[in-house]
Amino acid sequence: MSEELYQAILPLRTVAPTKGEAKELVFTNRGRKIHFIYDAWKKAVKRAGMQGLLLHDCRRTAVRNFVRAGVSDKVARAISRHKTRSVFDRYNIVDERDLRDATYKAGTSFI
Repeated sequence: MSEELYQAILPLRTVAPTKGEAKELVFTNRGRKIHFIYDAWKKAVKRAGMQGLLLHDCRRTAVRNFVRAGVSDKVARAISRHKTRSVFDRYNIVDERDLRDATYKAGTSFI
């Protein structure tokens, strides 16, 4: 987590009751600890009107954004915590825009 992101979410902390003791948490469900992230995710995307958006879609988008920004694969893998190159490559989906950008950079126009 970057320092900038850490500073941005720091004020969001809340003390939530958990089994045995209260803990500081950033993301809660009505002040209580979220025990199963996927249930909370489904409710959040429904409220946002984005049904069908998967939690891993965000991870995939982040990987693609890193690669498109010129971040090295090794650094992007470290941030996304992909342990193997093959899994990282599955997240780094090539689309029409990527092909168009590549041909533009190369000075050709195959697409």
